[in-house]
Amino acid sequence: MSNKTDLKRFFSELRRRRVIKASVAYLVVAWLIIETTSVVFPAVLLPEWSHRLVVILAGVGLPIVLVLAWVFDISPGGITVTGDSEESAAADHGQAGKQAPPLLPPQADSAIASIYLLPFEVRSSDPEDTFIAQGISAEISSALTNLSTVRVISRILTSATGEGVDLRELGTRLGARYVLTGSLGRGGDKIRIIVELTDTATGSQLWSESYHRVLDDLLDVEEEIAGAIVGSFGGEQLRAQIKKAAQSDTKNPAAWSLVHKARSFILNYTEENLREAASLAREAIELDPGYAAAHAALADALIERITNGMSEDAESELDEAVRAIDTATAKAADDSFVLKLAGNVWKLAGQHEKAVDYLKRAVEISPFDLGAWGYLGRALATTDDESQLAEAENILDRILERAPQHPGAGYWWHHKAVVSTCRGDYDNAVSSVKTALQQQPGLAWAWYLKANALACKGDKQGAEEALARTEAANMNLSYKEFAAVVRQTSATKAAAERRLAGLDSLGLA
Repeated sequence: MSNKTDLKRFFSELRRRRVIKASVAYLVVAWLIIETTSVVFPAVLLPEWSHRLVVILAGVGLPIVLVLAWVFDISPGGITVTGDSEESAAADHGQAGKQAPPLLPPQADSAIASIYLLPFEVRSSDPEDTFIAQGISAEISSALTNLSTVRVISRILTSATGEGVDLRELGTRLGARYVLTGSLGRGGDKIRIIVELTDTATGSQLWSESYHRVLDDLLDVEEEIAGAIVGSFGGEQLRAQIKKAAQSDTKNPAAWSLVHKARSFILNYTEENLREAASLAREAIELDPGYAAAHAALADALIERITNGMSEDAESELDEAVRAIDTATAKAADDSFVLKLAGNVWKLAGQHEKAVDYLKRAVEISPFDLGAWGYLGRALATTDDESQLAEAENILDRILERAPQHPGAGYWWHHKAVVSTCRGDYDNAVSSVKTALQQQPGLAWAWYLKANALACKGDKQGAEEALARTEAANMNLSYKEFAAVVRQTSATKAAAERRLAGLDSLGLA
């Protein structure tokens, strides 16, 4: 990919310096001179070698013209030395500093549409239908998120349903122009899905559709729904994009259902649920070995097991996670969901730059995916490189400003505390981690972080009180396992030392 970029930049520079134009003009003039001398020289009885000399001089002159065209710019204002373009200068600076320009989440009002997806209601008694409904909703959300101009707002009000909700008030509060509501019912192998799209500015229903499918044809529904959504505010270009974004990489409905069930278990972060999630993902892979989302789900479950101290063989499971995410990214190189999970895997594998690269690709594809931005902020936060720490802080501040009630906000405050810790700013670390724990009191990582910062500030009693809360939050995550993950995920040794110095001072080393 780097070679293609360099080649494109080289040809762009040739055009900017007028090298191509100069060479074409020279060749035309040289050809005219050669043709003229081939007729005139014999007519005036000049020797044959004289015409050959003209041809040789014309050939020798071409590289001279190319060099002069590259170095000098000839214009009505005179002859000047051609300067570097802004793009080339920026690229050269980036090569020299080994850094890409910092990224920031776009402003909310830059999207052509903002959509809030309410959880689908399940109108049947089979518990499996809940996972089907969640899966359909997740696929629609994923397809819309992969459109760079559409903002999908996370389900902040997870208890809300389509009935009895004031959609106009909801849209105003969340900054959503459109709200999608839906329900799912099933009888035997037949499924009925009803969806409605409402314009929150007017309260009017833009469209409503009922889809009747058998289970084997279920995978086509999310594409139809997503296409109908963008058809309400976008043109044919968006329709074409959504068709590509919504295409599932499996045709096996059983594998599809297993993956979404696994993803639901992963979000619960318990030892039993993460073990079950990994088992479900492996089962989906057996049904469809080419299903990228299944490999990504397996990698995600394994990473969460290791990170939360629930793995009996962390080294073996990390190897399995790396193999799984390698397979997923090979099969779905442009899927932002797969890419952001890949970033997590490579971060735990100690591949800091590779993790950041995958996560930056994810947010470039889905710039309104705040979850992906949060992952990027976390990856950038674990270093003592001030430029990356500043980039992480800017990202986290932006997404917290955009969505302070987002389900991931507690984790984002934790990542801000990591930034302060890696700077050695333990006062701000304590302030940020306190906010994190207000939103995520069961986050053992935050309690360890608070204990470390307080110990570094000399508050041994406060540190020990915070440390005592880690076991209640997650009895599986011992200090030994926590410290191992910190050292593995820190980009530099200095950052790891700052994240553990206070805890080591309490005699935990």
